[in-house]
Amino acid sequence: MSPLNTPTNFERRQLYPAEDRVDVSSELQTLHEISRTILDSLDLKVMMEGILNKAAAIGGFDIGMICFVTTVRQTLEPVAHCGFRDHENLTTYREHMREQSTAGIVDRVIATKEIRVVDLHKTGGIRTFRREDVRSLVVVPLRTDQDALGVMYLGSRQAREFEPSHIRLFEAVGTQAGIAVQKVRLFEAVERRAKEQEALNVIATATSQSLELKELFEIAADKTVMVTERQRINFRLKDSLTGKIDLVAYRGFTDAEIEALRRITPHPMSEEVFASGRPLVINDHVGPGVSGLLARTQSVAWIPVKAGSKVVGVLGISDDQSRPFTPNEVELLQAIGSVIGVAIENARLFEQTRMQAAELEQSNQAKDELLAAMAQQKEELSRLNAGLECEIAERGRARAEIAAKNRDLETLLYVTSHDLREPLRAIENFSRIVNDRYSERLDDKGQDFLRRIISGAQRLNRLLDDILTLSRSQRIGVPSEEVDGESIVSEALKRLEGKINATRARVHVAKDFQGLRVDKTWATQAIYNLIANALKFTRDGAAPDVEIAPYRPEGPGRNAIGIVVRDRGPGIAPEHTERIFQLFQRAVGREVEGTGAGLAIVRQIAERHGGSAWVEPRQGGGSEFIITFG
Repeated sequence: MSPLNTPTNFERRQLYPAEDRVDVSSELQTLHEISRTILDSLDLKVMMEGILNKAAAIGGFDIGMICFVTTVRQTLEPVAHCGFRDHENLTTYREHMREQSTAGIVDRVIATKEIRVVDLHKTGGIRTFRREDVRSLVVVPLRTDQDALGVMYLGSRQAREFEPSHIRLFEAVGTQAGIAVQKVRLFEAVERRAKEQEALNVIATATSQSLELKELFEIAADKTVMVTERQRINFRLKDSLTGKIDLVAYRGFTDAEIEALRRITPHPMSEEVFASGRPLVINDHVGPGVSGLLARTQSVAWIPVKAGSKVVGVLGISDDQSRPFTPNEVELLQAIGSVIGVAIENARLFEQTRMQAAELEQSNQAKDELLAAMAQQKEELSRLNAGLECEIAERGRARAEIAAKNRDLETLLYVTSHDLREPLRAIENFSRIVNDRYSERLDDKGQDFLRRIISGAQRLNRLLDDILTLSRSQRIGVPSEEVDGESIVSEALKRLEGKINATRARVHVAKDFQGLRVDKTWATQAIYNLIANALKFTRDGAAPDVEIAPYRPEGPGRNAIGIVVRDRGPGIAPEHTERIFQLFQRAVGREVEGTGAGLAIVRQIAERHGGSAWVEPRQGGGSEFIITFG
């Protein structure tokens, strides 16, 4: 047993009375009952409640709770509880988890996957249980071979003693609970895959029932709406001879909307999908004024309908609700597009065959040619089906290769930046020593060269920092909590206090910032970059004049919110408004300090939150840099 699991003399007196001992048969009975609970249910909540109740009962505990680690690992999510006198304590649990003493205990349990026993009369933190008058608390990791998926709290309102056999028992319970969670999650993943395959089978079976193109599209439209549960879909088909694109089937549109869509020629989004062969997805609220989109549309995707590698049509699918298209859903829609594409080619080939048969029947000639044509068409159908299977397999290999390359790139960035920092520090430090000790022996040109070496080393070090920040920002998880916008601005200004004082900048911060569902660390980094950028640019040598305010878009139905940073600098030329958000692209020369990565990091952070970042001219001169978060 590791030192963390080895109880101290005090701990031995905490969990159970001295006369209370768990024998081997009782342990086995408890584990057997928990195993039955796991086997009898696939409902994770029901399963966890059963495990918690049995664990509390065997140990004679007054209170208990099971929590899972969330995706962003910033808190634990309660899934089962028992014995609480005040349910308000459950509501405030997430806030208590932010306390350093509480987080420290739980983090050690999750990191080491080992039990902790806590005397709450002698330990700070874990206020949820202290408010419940708990004296002895056991924190058990729900573990698997690879990781800890959560913790189980077991508490007694009396001081309890324990034996090593009890620790072993609850370690085993924690392991069984971890395996149960892993089992359910694997089952859910398999079930999702099965549903997707069932959906493909439904559409494939339905579309195979007709070889008439019009009827085929009507069937495909009905089945796609049913499978995806989205509000509107439409099919655009390209004529294989003329190249003309027509709207051939649709669901969920009004007559006026269809007439409006027919007048949009060419349709810009469909043309882009036909050209690239890749899906085009917009998950942001679109609103009025965007060519090719309805004003009420919030989430929309255009999916290529492929026969082999050839794009024969485009499936447009949209929703009034703010329900973004997930990568899994887009992948399913691509598979649906491929199934429908093969059905279209089958129908076209059938139509060609029928026309040829009619001509041959009229002339009563060239029967051998008809048979050859039909054989060739059968071979073409086999090739298309084989191509679809190869494409699906190739897509899986490509995803794995891209993931591996991304991991290699991140490793390369880290190692490169780490290995470069040491020689960079040496260059800068020795250059400073030369400048301090021997500058009088150098002429003006030599001193200028030396200053350039120091400045270059400093700039390269900042560039490495920015590249690493940009790389890390690509791994931002899904935000799980709401953060006050004013606290983000305050933290960014605190970090820039020295620069604000040095430039004698005037900084005005508005009131009434809304709550933002963001990763606070990265959102603060984005606002820091925007304010630091505003401090660099002034007119006629004046002190920087910066205003920071909440961003609320105008117009009915628009709900994207964010923060705007305004300056009184020279402004951004229209041809540079997109260029400045690209990595290493600048609208000014080297006379203004910077690496060219700051605004690229801002846009990356915004997009990882489902938002955007852009610049607009400020009334009266200067620029407004805007960032939204979803």
